[in-house]
Amino acid sequence: MIPIYLLKYAGINYTWDQSNQTVNIVTSKNATTTPTTPQVPVATLDYPLLYSNDGKTYLGKLTTNKFDSESVFNEFGDYGSSFSKTSIWNEFGTYGGEFSNQSPFNKFATKPPIIIQNKKVVAYLSVNTTLGNVISPNTLYDTLKNNGF
Repeated sequence: MIPIYLLKYAGINYTWDQSNQTVNIVTSKNATTTPTTPQVPVATLDYPLLYSNDGKTYLGKLTTNKFDSESVFNEFGDYGSSFSKTSIWNEFGTYGGEFSNQSPFNKFATKPPIIIQNKKVVAYLSVNTTLGNVISPNTLYDTLKNNGF
């Protein structure tokens, strides 16, 4: 789950319905499927971040710190739990399932998660090597550790 106030940083327009206490996402009729680089809080720019391919769903911080509440390696957090819908480790979820087109574990996926660093898309997280510029989820921890994250 992502706090509502972070939606604006991700470039998502929304309205708040106070009576129902719900968020309404405002979409454009001319929406594009090209991944967009979300606006992220300045404090997190040093770490690579993981987003859904369309840039709309935050999937966690790419850090080897297993105690960081946003880390994809914190098995008790929203982004590292094997039960969370926003975790790549949930094998039954959209972002972790072997057959989902949005999962880094689907070798045929065309819309795997994107890795963003300093407001730029730097790679895909995927086992599909035909996409180019990919980091495998199977070697993600070592890649992050070797790069000081």
